[in-house]
Amino acid sequence: MKLTRDNINLFYVYCFLTSSNFAIPVIIVFLLSNGLSLTEAMLLQTVYSLTILATEMPTGVMADVIGRRISLLLSSILQSIASLVYFLGRNLFHFLLGEVLWGIGASFMSGTLAALLYDSLLQTGKEGEYKAIFGRGQMFGLIASALAFLIGGFLSKINLRYPLGLTSIIFSISILSALFFQEPKRSKRYRASSLIIIKESLNLIFKSRVIQWLTLYLITIGCYLAICQWFYQPYLLSRKISLSYFGAIYTGFTLLTALNAKFAHRYEKYIKEPLYLLSIFTAFLLSLFLMPYLEGIFSIILILLQQSLRGAYSPIVSYYINKYTPSEFRATLLSFENLAGRALFALTSPIMGLLADIHGLNITFMIMGLSLIACLITLTKWRLSL
Repeated sequence: MKLTRDNINLFYVYCFLTSSNFAIPVIIVFLLSNGLSLTEAMLLQTVYSLTILATEMPTGVMADVIGRRISLLLSSILQSIASLVYFLGRNLFHFLLGEVLWGIGASFMSGTLAALLYDSLLQTGKEGEYKAIFGRGQMFGLIASALAFLIGGFLSKINLRYPLGLTSIIFSISILSALFFQEPKRSKRYRASSLIIIKESLNLIFKSRVIQWLTLYLITIGCYLAICQWFYQPYLLSRKISLSYFGAIYTGFTLLTALNAKFAHRYEKYIKEPLYLLSIFTAFLLSLFLMPYLEGIFSIILILLQQSLRGAYSPIVSYYINKYTPSEFRATLLSFENLAGRALFALTSPIMGLLADIHGLNITFMIMGLSLIACLITLTKWRLSL
């Protein structure tokens, strides 16, 4: 009982600390100030994504073999060092090293934190509370991000390196919180080889149509929301929104997402899954068709509402994936979910970027909406057949 309560409290603390990246609002400006071109700055983001693609599954397997607590400890250490490398960095090589360390650190956390929480609740028969607790943790993380965006913007006016230095300090503090996690008992400690764990996890996906459906839902809506985030800045500029408002806008949709994450489990009590998840997907689809026609404050409101959908679906999908996944494969399978999402983003985002360059953002949003109609029809028919 005490283990579960302690791990829940540490889960909240860890979510808050590891979401406090003060450098995100100014990182591109920082890189350009160090003599990098915009092409080189985007190359760093590519390296980050490729690093995660390469390490997502192996780190998930390690979490199932060596334990969740050690994996989270390694994650905090690596991301603290990565922030410090950036803080001290002066050239492209330094920043490439930082991105690799950041990517590996993020992979160690991916799926592992959720698996540790679910196993802790399962140990005392409280797994039914997972959605509420996970959503609350996500809310704390999003609040931390919102505060970090505001503080990071303020610090950057003094010195562009200060947000990175503060980020490194915060991740160092998260090492202490990771140390205090207690490893929950699992149905059995899986000592098979890494290849066997991967094979069994993939077999589970191939055999479970429910997990397949949840995976398709998660990676599709997550990918398109991420693409939209990349488009927001040029979209807002095209709507004559001043650059000085961007920080407040990003903080605003982060706080709305946090609010939805907190109450997602309550929403689902009134609109049961799958109607709840399909309604969110439909709302996002409709918002894409509205984006070309809205101007001024209405375009800002649409962005705020669009991104707040992340908080509404994430805790619910995470709960059902955990529910249908055996404990001994949970971290590996969750890592596979994240891996699939990043792979889809890596394949889709360059195409959407090319479309935006050639045809403009308005046409691109329409094309995204049309492609999601096909996805919605597929998801609806598939879910009704389960």
